[in-house]
Amino acid sequence: MDHHLNEPAARAAINAVEASTAALNDALQRAAELGVPMEIDIIQADHATGRREVVARVVRAETGRRPEDLNSSNDD
Repeated sequence: MDHHLNEPAARAAINAVEASTAALNDALQRAAELGVPMEIDIIQADHATGRREVVARVVRAETGRRPEDLNSSNDD
């Protein structure tokens, strides 16, 4: 382990990331239990800002036409 990782500020940052990860895992599990599938993406650091972004979104099923619409009077 790199020596700078033991510095108080670095250790605090690591602890915060680990706590956030645990909270995110719990939240994703709760959403899944409620039938709300979600995906998480980590957008890599922007070269200009050096910041990463975490994006969460609900996974929507691909839907086609409903069976009752297939033979509707709107099909010309």
